[in-house]
Amino acid sequence: MMKQTFALVACVAGLGLYGCASKGPIPQLSDHRCQQLVTQADQLAMIGGPLPEAIAKLNPIQVYGDHGNIVIALQRNGRGEQGFYVVPTTSSFDPRYSPRPDWTFTLVEPSDPYVNNLFQYSRTWKR
Repeated sequence: MMKQTFALVACVAGLGLYGCASKGPIPQLSDHRCQQLVTQADQLAMIGGPLPEAIAKLNPIQVYGDHGNIVIALQRNGRGEQGFYVVPTTSSFDPRYSPRPDWTFTLVEPSDPYVNNLFQYSRTWKR
């Protein structure tokens, strides 16, 4: 009982200092998984429906839209979130050309030059 109480207190103290951390590190994707993720996110943006398998396998905390793009949140805490950001073919909003101080985008560059719309992102909450 004492060990459980100590673990609970340590967990609560950690949440107070660092926020509520969720999930593990952002995975590195193979070229094949990048292609699947982009293709299935594109279909999700066009026709909706349940989460496609390539997205569901990432165990996202949340999947939501941003200016017509697909945000796949994989980590979230009191400071912000991180994950993947897909610009589908139906979107005209490219985050590289529209600066946003609370978002950072890094192009995921698989060997396939046609996959140029998949980003890792981090977003900080405004305080």
